[in-house]
Amino acid sequence: MNREGEEKGEGTAPAKPSWEEIQKYGQRIRVCKNGPYQVFGGIPLSVQRIVLDKDGFSSEWREEEKFPVQDQYILCRCGRSGTRPFCDGIHKEIFFMGTEHASREPYISQSKEYAGPDLVLTDAEILCSVAKFCERAGGIWKLTLESANKEAREIAIREAAACPSGRLVVWDKMTQTPIEPKFEPSIGLVEYPPGRFERPGLGQGRHPHHLR
Repeated sequence: MNREGEEKGEGTAPAKPSWEEIQKYGQRIRVCKNGPYQVFGGIPLSVQRIVLDKDGFSSEWREEEKFPVQDQYILCRCGRSGTRPFCDGIHKEIFFMGTEHASREPYISQSKEYAGPDLVLTDAEILCSVAKFCERAGGIWKLTLESANKEAREIAIREAAACPSGRLVVWDKMTQTPIEPKFEPSIGLVEYPPGRFERPGLGQGRHPHHLR
């Protein structure tokens, strides 16, 4: 899915795409200048909640409310909409300035490597969204160093797969290939557990909702 450059215009409402445009560009996200995210192509949209285990660690994702699939969504980026996750135009009244940009530096050059007997972990800490899946069972760093143990290896792989930000990737040490799950394109509105620190972000696919 392509993330295009921000559109021109000072937070004006994006135009509804034509069927020909949807057919031509397929599934994609447009970031409108000082305005919302415009999502094309009938991408599934749902609320996804972080489920804690008995010890209070993030353990899995649970899909909850599903929204009707549409050819286009206009999703709030300023965080002030009264109809979240959808945009209600409030960004124009509060003069929202969406000037933050993600780094274009390659993932590998931002990451630190941890090598274990069976797995290698790459960790780009700057991408962290504080979902905290990586802390269970002693932490993914310890599990990687103990990856000769089958259980430790499997938990490390699950923890990296659950990370919503792309910070953590585990690699098979022998083949030097990443071990990653296959996802169909979708957008998840992430609900953090009560009291959990939140950081906004965009990704697969939560403000308690920010985008995953």
